[in-house]
Formats: sequence, C-alpha cells, structure tokens
Amino acid sequence: MEACVAKKDRQSLINTLIKKNEELEQAIERERQTNALRDSFLKNLSHEIRTPLNSLLGFNQLISMNSDDPKMEQYSRYALNSGNELMTTIENMLEASKIANNQVVYRNAPCNAENFMLQCINQWKALSRQDQAIRTHISSDAPIFIDKQKTERAIFAILTNAHQIAPEMPIDIYLKEVDNNVLIEIADHGPGIPDSQLKSIFEPFGKSKTDGSVNKSGIGISLYIAKSHINNMNGHIDVLSEPSRGARFFITFPVFCH
Repeated sequence: MEACVAKKDRQSLINTLIKKNEELEQAIERERQTNALRDSFLKNLSHEIRTPLNSLLGFNQLISMNSDDPKMEQYSRYALNSGNELMTTIENMLEASKIANNQVVYRNAPCNAENFMLQCINQWKALSRQDQAIRTHISSDAPIFIDKQKTERAIFAILTNAHQIAPEMPIDIYLKEVDNNVLIEIADHGPGIPDSQLKSIFEPFGKSKTDGSVNKSGIGISLYIAKSHINNMNGHIDVLSEPSRGARFFITFPVFCH
C-alpha cells in the first residue's frame, strides 16, 4: 500500500515538474518573441525617423551656411543642435538594444594610447562644435588593445556629459600607466554627483539630477553604453565625485603586450 502511495507521489511530482518546465519554455519563447518584436520596431522606427530628420538637418545646415540674417542663422543652429540630439538618442536606443541582446561585434586592434586620446579630443571638438577648454596631462604612450570606434563613443559620452554639466569650466584629461594598465581620467568641474546616484549612473536611464544639470539633455543611456563597451573590451570604468568638486571618470585598459 505504502509503495503504491509513494509511486503515485513520484508520478505526481514528475507531472508537476514537466508542467513547470513547459511553462518555463513558453515564458522563454514569449520573451524571445517580445525582444524580437521590440528590436524590429526600433529598427523600423529608426529608419522612418532618420530619413526625414536627415533632410531637416541638411536644409538647416544650408540655411546656417548661406543666410545673411543673423536671427535666421541663430534659429537654424538651434534646430541643428536639437536635431543632432534627437539623432544621438535614436542611435543610443538602437545600440542599447544590441548590447542587451549580445549583438555587438568588437573589432579590437592595438593602438597607441596617447595618439588615440588626442584624436578623440580633436574629433569630439569638431563634431560637437564646442570651444570648451580641455587640458591634457599625458605621461604614457603605451599600446592598448581596443575597438577604437566603441572606445571613442564611450569617451565622447563622458566629454559630452562634462560639457552639459559645466560648459564654462575646463575639462581635465589625464593619461598614465599604472600597474601595467593604461589609466584615462576625465575630470569635470561641475556641481558633482550625489552619493545616492553614483551607484546607478551607469544603469540605463540613470541620469544624475544635480542642481547644475537640471537642463541636461538625453535619456540617460549613454553612460550605460559606455560602461558596457569598455567592460566587453576587457576594460573597466568607474566614477568618483564630491559635492561642489565635480566628477572624475576613470577608464582602464591593460597594456597590450606584443
């Protein structure tokens, strides 16, 4: 009698496990379909928005370059800046989706850290059209093994963040070799980041909300992308901040050995 009861209990347990396993597989499949639908939606939305947005940006750039009316030139610059911010937001959303689905391809190659950093600074100044002072303190030209495009994007995000927070203050960039690692430090002189927000600043939509950055644009995803790319290239990123003393971002990569 007891053997029959035990056999019945085992069969009931097996049936329960089979049912739970089927439910789990169904949930996984639903999530996969949802992710695929989201990715498809984002790609289609990106295409539908980018096409007219590129036209608007192009025409506003022509107006800015050819107008003799100072007011019209100023308005066109405002439109260009807003359009570029929207384009950046679209690209960041697509990049974050690729990161979440492990679809990013990294093309790492050795490069000189000093030359790369100087190129990043000049490129950021040219693309952002900012004349903010950037003070460089470089003491290493060691090689690092990185995807230059992805690393440049991460550094651009930090520089843009620093500019938006304190556009009138200089940005200090340090590059040195520490314990067989290349350390890049980017320091702003803004109001700083509250301790309560430091832990979440690299999370999606984790914008800091200091008094000095209440008008900061963006959706708070660029630093999440920066951290993901740097980590996936065997690097590390961190931030330190004190109220009224700005924020300091630290990026490290191992020195590349031939």
